[in-house]
Amino acid sequence: MYSSKANNRAFGALEQGMWVDFVENNEKPQRMGYGRLSSKVPDDWYSLPKKSWTSVIKSAFSEALMLFAVSPFQLPGRIARSLVPPIVHKFRIIHVDLLGPAIALIFLMSLIVFGQANKENTVGAEKLIVSYCVMLPLITYFVLRCCQAAITFLQLVTLLGYSLYGPVFTLAVSLVIDRERSNTVFFLCLAVFGGLSTLRVVLVVLASLRIPAARLLVCSSLALTQLLFVAWLHFTYLHPTFVFGRGSVSNVEV
Repeated sequence: MYSSKANNRAFGALEQGMWVDFVENNEKPQRMGYGRLSSKVPDDWYSLPKKSWTSVIKSAFSEALMLFAVSPFQLPGRIARSLVPPIVHKFRIIHVDLLGPAIALIFLMSLIVFGQANKENTVGAEKLIVSYCVMLPLITYFVLRCCQAAITFLQLVTLLGYSLYGPVFTLAVSLVIDRERSNTVFFLCLAVFGGLSTLRVVLVVLASLRIPAARLLVCSSLALTQLLFVAWLHFTYLHPTFVFGRGSVSNVEV
């Protein structure tokens, strides 16, 4: 049996760990540490007047538009911040928006289409990328909720969406600059860009988990999934010697 003093000491040690600030539009920062999130105090819905469905839909639509209301001058800073681990206080601020992740998704699909331009009989990777961007936040959020993580779904979507800039820079350098001539350049870019973006995601997810035993499993699985996805896209759809869906077995020359 553990004593209450030991539990209090352990919990106090966790509270002194890393924290990050999630910032939404027109809202104050919400500080998150190891399993603690100072969320907004919910209003007493008994005292609120009833709203019609039209007003609810309009308010939801306006809130959705606010997620894309990002200044063009702020977007480069948010993209650069997505490649820096939240260790220094300046880079612990995570802005919650969907414009940056949407641009990263468009760039990633454009690179894949550009890389497949010189290949014949290839199966498009657009559905795979969209499925990955949809299923990864859903599965990760379900696992984090089971592990009592203090992070919302929108914050997780933003965090994973901005982490797509790691694969974008990795594939852009190896495809546009290096022309897929050296695997060393790809793995070097994967270690730098992909590693930094994945490390930022892992540290933030690590700070939100309450259960210590789940930190290693969840963070390691998430990191491997992100890095292996970039390697899969490179060697399957962009590398000259690997083409997914090329012909059939009967058309292979012996």
